[in-house]
Amino acid sequence: MQAILAAATIAAVLAILSAEMGWARVHYATKPVPTLLILALAAIAVPEGSPARVPLLIALTLCLIGDILLMLPHDSFRAGLATFLLAHLAFITALATRLDALPPPSGLLVLLALAGLLILALWGGLGHYALPVAIYTAVLATMVWMAWGGMVSFSSPPTRLAFGGASLFLISDAVLAVRRFRGRFPGGQVLTLGTYYPALALIALSFSTAT
Repeated sequence: MQAILAAATIAAVLAILSAEMGWARVHYATKPVPTLLILALAAIAVPEGSPARVPLLIALTLCLIGDILLMLPHDSFRAGLATFLLAHLAFITALATRLDALPPPSGLLVLLALAGLLILALWGGLGHYALPVAIYTAVLATMVWMAWGGMVSFSSPPTRLAFGGASLFLISDAVLAVRRFRGRFPGGQVLTLGTYYPALALIALSFSTAT
């Protein structure tokens, strides 16, 4: 498992560096690799009998597809958005296996309020993406809420890893949204991918036998 994580880290560094430097061929070759390796890690490390195994593997597979869609030379943002929305629904299903009941609604209200502020800040640039982005953001907030609920109910290394990963996913997507709808800025790719890959790894590791 450590070898897979090391390989994923090296691939992630290459993907981030190539994106920031504009090395298109290197980026195409490396961007999906960390997600693929994290998917392989989950397939190896998450027990066969775990109720979270299947939805987790589905979520990571959808993230891999989304990675490919979002790096294509033509604009596949709508397809990528839909794919990651489905991934978050699968993550929610996996995270829900840790819960006996829904988390306190106050946490979701806070997350939705933060999501609303982000959408409000981006509103002028959203155009016809306003509704899809609002739906996606609400689902993402729900995923973070479920991870938070697991940590509140059963504070343990796995639930803390899951919440950390979900929070990083929220940061990654917020930065991606700013770059997409308000304009690119220096270091944007580093921040987007530099939080995205650890997010996937932390969520996957939170369900592994090693935690």
